[in-house]
Amino acid sequence: TKRSGSTLVFSYVHNDINNKNKRILYTANIGDSRAIVIYRNPNISWVLSTKQLNVEHSPKVEAEVERIYKNGGYVDNRGYVSHSATPYGINMTRSLGDDDIHFNNIVSSDPDIMKYEITPQDICIVHGTDGIWDMMDNSEVAAIVSNNLPDLKQAAIDIVQECETRWRTYAGRVDDITITIFALKDDLIEG
Repeated sequence: TKRSGSTLVFSYVHNDINNKNKRILYTANIGDSRAIVIYRNPNISWVLSTKQLNVEHSPKVEAEVERIYKNGGYVDNRGYVSHSATPYGINMTRSLGDDDIHFNNIVSSDPDIMKYEITPQDICIVHGTDGIWDMMDNSEVAAIVSNNLPDLKQAAIDIVQECETRWRTYAGRVDDITITIFALKDDLIEG
C-alpha cells in the first residue's frame, strides 16, 4: 500500500524515539532545495567539510526524468516539466503546490526521506533554495560559514548577498534566495 510522505516520516521518527543516546535528524525533501551538514574534519581540524542530506528534485536527475516520461509527462528544451493537458510547467520534478502538473504523478508530492545521525564534529545544518545552490557549491557555503564562525547570522547574510550579486551579474535577474543555518553546537546559539 502507498503511504503518504508524512506517514513515512512519522513512522521513521517513531522507530527511533526510544533511542535517547543518539541525535537523529530526518529530512523530508520535496522540490529543488538542498540541505547540508557542515562539520569539522576530524583529520584536519581547521577544515570544514560538508555532507549533502538530499538530492534536489530537478529534471537533471535521470531517475526523476524516467518517472516523468513513464507517467505521460515530458521535459521541454528549457528543462520545464509538464504534460499535454496543460500549458504550464515548472523546473522541478516534485513539489507541494502546482496542482495543474501533479496529474498522473508527473510532478510528484512524495518526499525523499533521509536519516542522519548527528555527530560531535557537526557544526550546523544549512538549508537553502535553488537560488543559493545554483550560484554556490557546498564547499563554498562551508567556507563562508567558517569565515564567520561563530556568527551564523552573518554567514547567512554574506551567502545571500553574494548569491544576489552573482544572479544579477550572470542572469540579469534574481531567483529565490532563501537560507537557514541551524546551529548544532551550543556555543553557536545566541542567548
